[in-house]
Amino acid sequence: MIHLTDEYVHSVSPDERTFEKAQDLAKKSPRCEGASYRALWGEFQGSAATPYFTMVDIRDSLAYRCSCPSRKLPCKHVLALMLRRAAEPYYTDDEPQSVVEWLAARDERLEKKKTSAAATPAPENDAAESAAPKPRASSKREARVDAGVELIQTQLEDMMRLGLGSSEVNSPGFWDRLSRRMVDAQTPGLLRFISGGRWLLNRGEAGREQLLNQLGKLALLLEAYRRIDDAPEDFASEIRQALGYTVPQADVLASGERVEGVWLALGRKVVEAQVGKLFVACDWFLNLETGRFAHFLQFFHAASADEARFPERFSASSLYKGAMRYWPGTLRLRALFESRPESIETTTVFRLKTSLDKFFRRIPDYQARAPWIQTIPAFLDDVVVRPYLRFDGSTRKREWRVVSSSGLSAPARSLDGWDSTLVEYYCATWRTPQSLFAEWNGREFVVFSLWNGQKIFNAREAYPPSVSSLGLC
Repeated sequence: MIHLTDEYVHSVSPDERTFEKAQDLAKKSPRCEGASYRALWGEFQGSAATPYFTMVDIRDSLAYRCSCPSRKLPCKHVLALMLRRAAEPYYTDDEPQSVVEWLAARDERLEKKKTSAAATPAPENDAAESAAPKPRASSKREARVDAGVELIQTQLEDMMRLGLGSSEVNSPGFWDRLSRRMVDAQTPGLLRFISGGRWLLNRGEAGREQLLNQLGKLALLLEAYRRIDDAPEDFASEIRQALGYTVPQADVLASGERVEGVWLALGRKVVEAQVGKLFVACDWFLNLETGRFAHFLQFFHAASADEARFPERFSASSLYKGAMRYWPGTLRLRALFESRPESIETTTVFRLKTSLDKFFRRIPDYQARAPWIQTIPAFLDDVVVRPYLRFDGSTRKREWRVVSSSGLSAPARSLDGWDSTLVEYYCATWRTPQSLFAEWNGREFVVFSLWNGQKIFNAREAYPPSVSSLGLC
């Protein structure tokens, strides 16, 4: 058991200010306070309506969990519990069920780590050790991520208990604190699951449904990380990358799955990362021989998207010959060119026979490989883009849909967000169905481009007679 003293508590405090706050808090009696030879626990009343519940593992090594939104690890509530027990060293209380379950879960994880480490054969020499891939990051980062994941999961549970309609969840500070906590825990990949959270809350029932879907995927990822020691290496790699762990490009070029052939550039989107002024260019490619998708990412720091200058530029509908290497994982979507690809011209007509019906049947396969997946690439053949009118009470609204020859349809929007672009897609497909590339986000298709078998179709070449009568142009 850890010997608790004021000096020890001061040594684990993140900074002097937090320690001073903990000293003041320790003078007040928390609710439901208790201590055993394994753990400390207690409730602290904060600014929220629900008290913060704090647990501290005081056995061989310090571990803690608190439902407060503080970015400081450990927080003042953890430090206050230890200071109170340092002043009154009595460990005679019965542990509540929540503490028993938390300690049991920690013991199970530690035992699995020991078993995994014992089963890993020792390298024959130093060179082999440096070349061997490390299944987890450094122990320092791992401990920080472990603590951060537990705290984020606690905050999600609190969010569900309070409800998405509560004033606390709807406050800007709530989402800012949650974002900062993810950054502090060195899990920046989690930010995309809460992106625009407060904005979605103000978009009515549809926005809340979308946010709930994103939070559900976040919960699946957090649970997967808690069981990462039981996962196969490919799945474990997918989990780590989803959290924000990076795999060096040199490692990918050295050992990533290699696929050669002719690659069709399908389109690019540029997104802003949630941390700092970092912009990401996301280019999609399709291998014309194997039908494999490849997601090529480039990063650039700039004040705005217009100022971002990415090293490589690929024109949609252009063909490139070369080899790509894929990042490890179960999805195998992200890849990079082994060397600068050769731009080629060909007259070969290519059509990928993937119907809208077949695409929807494939979605469970993507979800099985990564249940938290947010976008799925779709190259659909024999589809048209059509406007539809729907009535919301007395209001008439127009929505766009991708429609297959079988009559199956799904909502759609353009990548640039402009209605006029969808008008062009409608004009291009009004007589002859085309192939279409889009990302499916679980609600709608985000359309990147149309493909007529040889090039991106010029939608401005011909307009159907009915366009003006529909008020689309």
